[in-house]
Amino acid sequence: MLTATGIMLGYALGVLLTRGVINIAIVAGLPISLDPTVSTEVLKIILPCFVVLLFVGIAAGVLAVRPATLTPLLGSARNLA
Repeated sequence: MLTATGIMLGYALGVLLTRGVINIAIVAGLPISLDPTVSTEVLKIILPCFVVLLFVGIAAGVLAVRPATLTPLLGSARNLA
C-alpha cells in the first residue's frame, strides 16, 4: 500500500511540476514544444512501470521485515539459557 501510494504521489508530483514549468515558460513568453497530456501511448509505458515498481516495493518490504521476524526476542526462553 505504501509503495503504491509513493508511486502515485511521485507521478502526480511529476505531472504537477511539469505543468508548472510549462505554465511559467508560457507566461515568460518562451516557446515550448512539450505536450503534458496523458495519452494511451503514455499509459502503455507508465502502467507496466507502475506494476513493476509496485512488485519491487512489495518484495523490498518483505525482505526488510524477514530478519525481524526470524530474530528471537531478547526475553525468550532460548536466550536465557
